[in-house]
Amino acid sequence: MAITVTGSNPTVVTVVSATVTTDTLGTNPPNDRSYAIADDVVGIINPGVAVGGFGLEIQTLGNGRSLTFTNNGFINIDQASEALLLTGNGPITYAGPGTLTNGGSGAALTIQTFQGTADVTVGGDLTASSGLPRTSRLSTASRSRSPPEPSSATRSATTSTRSR
Repeated sequence: MAITVTGSNPTVVTVVSATVTTDTLGTNPPNDRSYAIADDVVGIINPGVAVGGFGLEIQTLGNGRSLTFTNNGFINIDQASEALLLTGNGPITYAGPGTLTNGGSGAALTIQTFQGTADVTVGGDLTASSGLPRTSRLSTASRSRSPPEPSSATRSATTSTRSR
């Protein structure tokens, strides 16, 4: 299976092998782009594994749910949507040496937390080729980076924290 969803508290969404995702939510597993889960969620792209098509979208449902995503692979798409969209109502963490690339008009990475913080440690490249490079927006979130940061032309992350 390309993408597996296992366990509970937390639910683990793992990209275990190369996949081309479809722009669907829960209708075509294991190739859906979107996963909306009423639980804490751990997302993982295994080392060296590639995701194409429409990328990935993972959302936690319910207040205070955490979302942790580790990118050890690659997402490479040409779409108006984000290569990786992480949304939740609690703390969100993104890390890993993997790369995110969007050759379309969408961002490489968007993180939205409505009740929590976003902790972003970018180990690989984030690249979006639409218009001006996108920038990071973290209003009440913590942010860290590891290895040396690529030039602003290749950095493409959008993160935000909103209150309801």
